[in-house]
Amino acid sequence: MDIGLYCRTIRHLKFSQMAWRMRFLMRKRLRMHPRIPLPNAAPDFAPGALEALEAAVRQWTRHSPVSPHSVDTLLQGQMTFLHHTESFGRKYPWLRTDLPRLWRYNLHYFDYARMMAMAAATRKKAGQRDWTLSIIQDWIRNNPPGTDVAWDAFTIAARLMNWALAEAVFHFNDPLMRKSFQQQARYLACSLEYDVRANHLLREAASLVLADSLLGGKRAMKHLRLLESQVQEQILPDGGHYERSPMYHCQVMQDLILVYAILRKKPAYLRDAIGRMAEFLESILHPDGDIPLFGDSALGQYAPRTLIHLARETTKTPAHSIQQGCYALLPSGFYVFSEAKSATRMIVKAGIAGPPYQLGHAHADAGSYEFCLGRDRIIVDSGVHGYAGSPFRHYSRSTHAHNIVSVNGSEQLELWGSFRVGRRMPPPQVTWRELEGMNELVIRQEAGPSFQHERRILQSHEGFWRISDAITGSGTIKMSSYVHFHPDVQVQETREGWILTRDQVLLALVPLSQSVAIELVQGESSPQQGWYFPEFGLARPNPVLVFQTQGVDTASFIYAIVSFATEKQRLEKIQHAVNWHRSSIAYLS
Repeated sequence: MDIGLYCRTIRHLKFSQMAWRMRFLMRKRLRMHPRIPLPNAAPDFAPGALEALEAAVRQWTRHSPVSPHSVDTLLQGQMTFLHHTESFGRKYPWLRTDLPRLWRYNLHYFDYARMMAMAAATRKKAGQRDWTLSIIQDWIRNNPPGTDVAWDAFTIAARLMNWALAEAVFHFNDPLMRKSFQQQARYLACSLEYDVRANHLLREAASLVLADSLLGGKRAMKHLRLLESQVQEQILPDGGHYERSPMYHCQVMQDLILVYAILRKKPAYLRDAIGRMAEFLESILHPDGDIPLFGDSALGQYAPRTLIHLARETTKTPAHSIQQGCYALLPSGFYVFSEAKSATRMIVKAGIAGPPYQLGHAHADAGSYEFCLGRDRIIVDSGVHGYAGSPFRHYSRSTHAHNIVSVNGSEQLELWGSFRVGRRMPPPQVTWRELEGMNELVIRQEAGPSFQHERRILQSHEGFWRISDAITGSGTIKMSSYVHFHPDVQVQETREGWILTRDQVLLALVPLSQSVAIELVQGESSPQQGWYFPEFGLARPNPVLVFQTQGVDTASFIYAIVSFATEKQRLEKIQHAVNWHRSSIAYLS
């Protein structure tokens, strides 16, 4: 056991987190889970709450219909999570420890019950209702209270929401299901994750508010107050979620929309938070309509455009005017450069990693960016392959999995375990400037012991980009700069630079510094490099350019990104970029 590592980790936690963590560990070790039996009588669900949930399901389905193939696959006894499919008849793998832990969590969340309800809301199909009720009853029979994974607080919270939506559409009115629903709600109320906090605690509060709307209960006001306190703490003034993960932003936003839909009295703070979250989400989407992959983020988990529409319809708020051009989302630390003439868009993450007391979903990505041309992603973040048990977990969080600089092999965050962070650098100092004919983002941060890193991203209104990195300090500097490309991008070296093609997209990445070693790697295993994880469980080899230079007390590297419409324009555009680089140096000095 590394005592120093533990000390560097827990020093950032709240005292209450540590106390609740000790309580949780003692309860788990001594098997002292809450003794909450099934109620003797099945509770009644409030008809008005069920009607509101059914209306929400139908509304969601209009924006995001469920594919018939997905329903057929479930009815045929197959489930796929993390790109891993399991086939079974009526024997569900609730307790199979040979399956990845995150796979089992997805099984116990019951998102497929929500999907089945959404499918039935528009087109009922034989077997949908019976299959959904059957799997719910099977879960109840085979997962007694306290069962690992099945009765984790976050799992219960997700399952209660999904069972409620299934009940609203299918009208099971099944006594066993309703008894279990009430039992799980009471168990959850005794198991809230005050140690983990963040999106876990917010989802658990939202789930209890939803359960209270269906069941009533003495703790309804307490749960509403908990939800309000978490919304006020976790939703930043610009609408971003404070963990700075676009995927978890979507999760929290979806939960709040559902709670807002079911509450009879619509809280103003909740309406305001959902509106700000929708505006933030729309501001950071790529032209393909999906999220950037900063932090722990994966595609395919949520439909961002659907969430934006639902937020506006549910809260009855008009669409806001979409920000154009270049803009900064300062509280969250996201910066967007858009240029209509060249159809380019760069999204930079340059703020703090997240709340200091919870960096479980943080990556070492301060100063990293994603870059699109048209609807095509060209330069990408690596994303996340999985959590505990994933062979790529540490790599996906590390500095060299992002479009950033590493100095002497140092990391921005001292990453360990699946979700832990020990030492971390001080927050970056960021300057955002609009200059004549260009925009500039300057990020200054520590780069390991005795060194400072300054990254300048300069965008010309003519459609050229320049990224410069400078390291200063005391001692020998070995500097590596990483640029990760989408797997569908072809990378070709020429005398002038590197040509990037994806379908008809044409870009050039042009080094503007001398004495630089350049290596193109893809799908390397030891050490890991050149992997892209667009979805959970999916690892695709992708090309990565690694630029390396060194010096004493100082080192720097500069490159430009240039777009061109045809091969004939390539040399002209590249020369234009080089001239622009020289003139901008004179201008800025």
